[in-house]
Formats: sequence, C-alpha cells, structure tokens
Amino acid sequence: YEEGSFTPTLTRSTGGAISATYTSQAGAYTKVGNLVYFQINIALTAIASQGSGYAILSGLPFASNQLGYTQISHVSCNTFGSTDIEKAFCSSAVIYFGTTGATDFPPLQIAYTTGILRICGTYKTS
Repeated sequence: YEEGSFTPTLTRSTGGAISATYTSQAGAYTKVGNLVYFQINIALTAIASQGSGYAILSGLPFASNQLGYTQISHVSCNTFGSTDIEKAFCSSAVIYFGTTGATDFPPLQIAYTTGILRICGTYKTS
C-alpha cells in the first residue's frame, strides 16, 4: 500500500510540453498491489504555445503494464474548447484523449484552451 502525489503536465506527442500558466497542477494516487488509483486536477489560465502532435497528459506516478490502452473512468474537462472529451487512455506513464465514437488510436490532435481538466481512474502497473 502506498499513497503519494505527482505533478501532471499537458504535453504534445511531437512538440513536447506546452507553454502555459497553471493555477492548479495536482495529482494524487493510491497504489494497492499492482493497481493505481489516481485523481488529477489541472487549471490553465494562459497558453503561450501549443506545441504539436497528440494531446497528452504526462507525469503519472507509475507506468501502465496494460497491453494496448486502458480506458480511464472519468474525465471532466473544458480545457479543450468545444471538443467533447469522453475517453482517455492510459499507456506507459501518459494519458491520451479521445471522443465518443473515436477509435482508441490515433488519439486526438486538438488545441488546448484555458480551463479546468479533472480526471480520475485506475490502471495496472508492474
């Protein structure tokens, strides 16, 4: 059993970290055996640069050992403007975002906007 915190960061698959002002950038987890339960809260107030590629949230406390992608249980979000985020997939130690009806991969190439992103979920690790 282990509890802790981590710092989630919005990044891009080919352009690295975005240049943004975070007013909240918090993650908490509980690990029981090989299951990781986590909560993320991010709030952006300004974005100077978007980067390029898929929208990714990095910084999870442990890498996933799932084959393929594991769907995350809940996403509450307005950090992607009018894009309706309804799926998130955990692979390695990052989260990719998707929409209803979208295939698991490739994930979305969407613009970040100011707002709040909240995610909670569970994934398996080694």
